Amino acid sequence: MPVLMRHRGELVQAASQHVQPMHKALTQMNLQIQHVISDITGRTGLAMVEAILAGQRDSAELAKLRDSRIRASEETMRKSLVGNWRKEHLFTLKQSLQL
Repeated sequence: MPVLMRHRGELVQAASQHVQPMHKALTQMNLQIQHVISDITGRTGLAMVEAILAGQRDSAELAKLRDSRIRASEETMRKSLVGNWRKEHLFTLKQSLQL
């Protein structure tokens, strides 16, 4: 059992190393979503990142993906999702998400 616990810890650590580049890519696109939701890898964060990578650019549509437990209003969420959609930042966001 200690081997499995150690292995799990290593996997969690490896995954967490790719969250920072995701934050960086979002910030470079002027998206301030990480200031509105606490965990970009949670249900809401991943839903929004996946929608962005699928081509969704409408901040109102992205804001609708927020989980009802998020304290920020839909309006605040919408404002944090207005950005510039540069291809190189979208590429790095996609790479970090896949890793």
